[in-house]
Amino acid sequence: MKKVIVIYDDKKEKLISLAIDEDYIEDIEYIKNRPIPEWFPECKGRDGWDGFIKVILDTAGCSKEDLEFVFYGGKDSEEVFKECIQREGIAYKEEVKNPESDMKANKIVAKKAWDSGKNKEGLRQYKIIAKYENNKEFQYFLADYYYKEYLNQEEEKEEELLKESLKYYKIVARNQHVEAQYKLFEIYSNGEIIERDNQEAIKWLKEAAKNEKVEAQEKLAQYYEKNKDDFNAKAWYEKAAMQGSILGAYKLGECYMLGAGITKNEVEAVQWYKRAAYGGHTIAQYKLGECYENGTGVAKNQYQELEWYRKSAEAGYVKAQYKMGVKYDKGLGVTQNYRVAINWYEKAMQQGSLEAQNNLAECYEYGNGCAKNPQRAFLYFKQIAEKGYAEAQNNLGECYQQGVGIEQDLAKAVECYKKAAEQDNAKAQDHLGKCYWFGIGVAKDNALALQWIKKAAEQGYAEAQNNLGIYCRDESKFDKKLAFEWFEKAAKQGHAEAQTNVGECYKEGLGVERNTQQAFYWFNEAAKKGVARARYYMGQCYENGEGICQNFVKAEEYYRKAANQEYAEAQYRLGRCYELGQGLTSDKNMAAIWYEKAAKQGHIEAQCYLGKYYESRELWKFAIESYMKPAEQGNPETQYHLGRCYEKNRQREKAIEWFKMAADNSQPSVDACLRLANHYCEDMDEFFWGRNLTLLGGSILIPVANTITIPVAVASAIASRKLSKSHFLESDKGKEMIKYYQKAARLGSNEAQEKLKSLGYSW
Repeated sequence: MKKVIVIYDDKKEKLISLAIDEDYIEDIEYIKNRPIPEWFPECKGRDGWDGFIKVILDTAGCSKEDLEFVFYGGKDSEEVFKECIQREGIAYKEEVKNPESDMKANKIVAKKAWDSGKNKEGLRQYKIIAKYENNKEFQYFLADYYYKEYLNQEEEKEEELLKESLKYYKIVARNQHVEAQYKLFEIYSNGEIIERDNQEAIKWLKEAAKNEKVEAQEKLAQYYEKNKDDFNAKAWYEKAAMQGSILGAYKLGECYMLGAGITKNEVEAVQWYKRAAYGGHTIAQYKLGECYENGTGVAKNQYQELEWYRKSAEAGYVKAQYKMGVKYDKGLGVTQNYRVAINWYEKAMQQGSLEAQNNLAECYEYGNGCAKNPQRAFLYFKQIAEKGYAEAQNNLGECYQQGVGIEQDLAKAVECYKKAAEQDNAKAQDHLGKCYWFGIGVAKDNALALQWIKKAAEQGYAEAQNNLGIYCRDESKFDKKLAFEWFEKAAKQGHAEAQTNVGECYKEGLGVERNTQQAFYWFNEAAKKGVARARYYMGQCYENGEGICQNFVKAEEYYRKAANQEYAEAQYRLGRCYELGQGLTSDKNMAAIWYEKAAKQGHIEAQCYLGKYYESRELWKFAIESYMKPAEQGNPETQYHLGRCYEKNRQREKAIEWFKMAADNSQPSVDACLRLANHYCEDMDEFFWGRNLTLLGGSILIPVANTITIPVAVASAIASRKLSKSHFLESDKGKEMIKYYQKAARLGSNEAQEKLKSLGYSW
């Protein structure tokens, strides 16, 4: 059987195409614009039409019995054609219609047309196929064709082309063509070629998503996520993930990690992160690195952590590049390498990472991995500070305060700290608080100091917690208990200075019950971090057996560690260890060396002991230099020894001056009182002998014959001495002598007490 396929356009009342099976009949000019009944009669005129049936029979080469006719067009037109066929004695069988096979000829013609560059004919045939076969492939082709033509054509044809494009997109979209549905979503959502219509866009997006288009499922999930519909967002991310979507897998991991639209499940989150990470999703790789770093949903694994951070960084993810910079900068899980850190920071900075630029600036500030360049550091800080990055604003404040890369400007430092502090940057809040506390670049204001340091401390910033503890400890209106609480908060975060302060509180019972074991524990924690003050306290604990068994060797070990860090108190104590032979062999010369180190830092006791060392070796000049500073600060013992050195150095007036200071001190030196009184006593003796030697010398000039003369002179001298003594005791010097003997006696001097008895005085 031969099938004759007739395609007719009712609207134009025009024969569109005529074919027998796959053979297209092109010579239909005579009838294509005529009414259907006029197709059948023969016409012998100029056009030479033999009549519809004869033309068909001649072309098919068969009898009428071998023909089947199908008609594609309107119902009324089909009825007219049916009647005409039946009048020719041919049965019309409607059931033999099969659009897919009936359009083969049109497809062949269309292909030939496109191949030969006859796009107009090809397009006409595609339209026939699209319409009557309802072929989605051809419908989509037409939609896409008109859309591309629209984009490339001049303005006057745009509207017509766009209209045709949308018509075919909608036809094929209704036929469940997923690409057309997604294309309509794009057209209506971006608003570039027609007015944006979100409702229409989402309608077609949902259709495409239902038809399993992964991109549509991803977009629909993002739409629900943006509109805070976590349940539907999770559902569509899951559908996309199950089809192999890397984005869907990552986002599903996020849903499980955050508990968005589903019960939080960190283990499940890690599994989806892994699926996305292995698929090359850079953010998922970064998130997986975080999970391994923090032990979230999986056991901590430093190797895996670095592996995934590195993969993400090498793929260009800016956060991972910054993270790798930090790892090498701080030596976290890798050998510290500032040059490698700088390389990663630069990569991240080129992608606009303010954090990376900030850290890179710090490298230039301190010369880590590069030549020290404070000017470049300042410039980088300034650039990102101007973009509102709080950490850089704080660092810029530090530059102005310390004069790094720019002339020192304390007022500008405060200005920068304020900007960062108002963004809740804890470091800046702490710095600003200290500026108000100490009047740096701004008038002192304890209320504002407390306000800003407390803000930083309440954010958990350990440095501020420690500073707040110091503020509470040193300001009398705050109790020591509050100071201890803030010290403890910082100490538990590993803040070394705070750990030392907590140890002090336990040692002295400040704000907490005295506990030497706890004091030792916290001193030890801080000492491990290299804090000199804590190491000094460890030495003290071992020396005195506080919180730990007494051990002079360990005491010397810790004193030495702190002393080598230039901690003056430890240098002094190490000197004492050498002098007393505690924990090592006694060595007074080594003791002097450490006393001198501490003395140069203004340590009073060290200056005293260094003075004693020089005094014992009769090096009066050096002894005087060593004693001078503590003596000037009112140390009575040193004032006495300074007087002794002047005395030994034959500077009697200076000696008396310092003996007097030591004796008149609020904590008078008994030795100074006695020595000063003895000086006055020597003056009394000088006064007596000076007067009476004159008398005695006069008597010697009397002739020897007068045997009674000399005894009389001696007796006169004795009487005169008593009289002179009485006169001296009534003099200012005599009164001073008695005053200082009495003072020494009251302080327990037996010598002074005996002297007073001999002079007839009480004390």
